[in-house]
Parts: sequence; C-alpha cells; structure tokens
Amino acid sequence: MYKKALTPRLMRTTATVPRMYVEKKNDFPIVLVHGAVGWGEDDLWNKFMRYYGFVRMDIPKMYRMMGIECCSPGLGPYNCIWDRACDLWAQLTGGTTDYGIVHSARYHHDRYGRTYDKPLIKDWGKLDDEGKRKKICLIAHSFGAPTIRAFMSILAEGSAEEREATPENELSEFFKGGKADWVHAMTTFAGVNNGLTLVEIFPEAFLSVGWSGLHFLISLIMGMLVGFVGMLLIDSVSTYTALGSIAVVGLLAFVFTLPMTYTNMRYILNDGIGYWSNLFSHYGKGM
Repeated sequence: MYKKALTPRLMRTTATVPRMYVEKKNDFPIVLVHGAVGWGEDDLWNKFMRYYGFVRMDIPKMYRMMGIECCSPGLGPYNCIWDRACDLWAQLTGGTTDYGIVHSARYHHDRYGRTYDKPLIKDWGKLDDEGKRKKICLIAHSFGAPTIRAFMSILAEGSAEEREATPENELSEFFKGGKADWVHAMTTFAGVNNGLTLVEIFPEAFLSVGWSGLHFLISLIMGMLVGFVGMLLIDSVSTYTALGSIAVVGLLAFVFTLPMTYTNMRYILNDGIGYWSNLFSHYGKGM
C-alpha cells in the first residue's frame, strides 16, 4: 500500500493521495533545502522544472494541500555552506542576510546579502499560548545535507568568533546560538555528508589529462542532459524504451565530443585508462 502511494501516476492526484496514506502527527512546518546547483520555489528556473518534484510533481505544494506549512527557499547554486546557512536563517526569519564580520573579511566578500521582507516561517521559534515552541522539520538533498547540519550547529552554538568581533547592537541573532530546540527533526537523502568529491577530482583531472579532462566534463554534462530527457520519457513510455533512448543518445554524445581528444588519443588509449581507473577508485572511497 505504501509503495502504491508513491507511484508517479497516483502522485499526480495529490489532492487525495496524502489524505489516504499519510497520518499527520504534528503541525511543524517543513523546510526543503536543495543541493548544489539547485534552486528554490521563487527562483526563475522553478517555473520550468521544480527542484522538489521535477516536471510532473510539486512536493511543496503537495504538502500545503495536506495542510502542512512548507517552503523551499533558494540558497544559491554555488554558495558555500556557511553562506547558505546564513541565507537560510534570513529567509526563514525575515530580514537581511548577515554573513558575519569575521567570515566576510576572511573570504573577501560583502558582509550583507539580500533582504527578505517577509519570513517564510511566521512565528518560528516563538511560544504559543500553551507554552509550546513552534519548530520546523528540515529535509535536505545532496549538498543541502551538510548545509542543514551547519545550520543546526550555528542555531545551537552560534559563532564564538563572530560574537567576539561584532558589536552587540550589530550581532545577528543567528550567531548568538541557544536555539537547538527550534528544530524538531532533520532528514537528509543522498546527502554529501563527507563533502563534494568533484571539487577534488576536477582540478587534478584537468591538470593531468588536459583535453581528455575537458572531454570527460563535456560528456558528463551531456549525460546529465540525457538523464533529464530520459526521466521525462520514463513516465510516458515503457522502461525499456526509455533506457534504450538514454543508451543511444549517451553513446552519440560520447562520439560527438571524441574529436576534442584527437591530439591526446594516444594518452587516453594507453595511460589514460589506468589514470581514470585509479582516480575514481581513490576518490570513490567513502562516497
């Protein structure tokens, strides 16, 4: 029964499926945090393809149809974990993003970011008439996983160096800490909790293999596009047809980019195979 509720065909009828299979046990809002190269509900790209829900679904909307407060803020596709955590705080509570005096000076960027007029979660952290605190549930994918872990750490402990360097009247509430009980639960899926391996793979790959590294990157990008097309197809045609289409187009993408490596062909066919094998064997550990 539970699997049946999660099939794409039934998930289109989001008005009835959640009520049939999901039991709501609390009223805590849900915050969906995207990964690297991701986007939020209010970002332009979300109009064409939703990060949480892809093309045929809208998971934040589905939660709201269930009567659960939900939001999916955009934290920037390439921002570091600290900046993402600070921006998440600003969006949830409303106000201007403060990256901190120490952090902004250390990494040579502006201390303040965007200003958000309205909080995404109204009255978050406040006590109701019964003395119960309004908490949130954090759900994160990919690079969103270490983001919410850092976010939770700063909520609980704050930042000692920011407290020491910042005048009291300028210090962000986020850096003060003492808010561990503002979060009810954290859930991550496909989380890169050991960090992103690509940031270590690509510099070495480009320096060592030159054009073959570029060929690998282009093939990877083409593969992602092929995967996108394949996921569109997989719900409207048979699984075998979709997988066959991915295989054929993927092969064509590889052949198409092969001329770029012509001058380096000898390396690829000889030492290159061993290099890539050792490289992925080394960086694949702990993934």
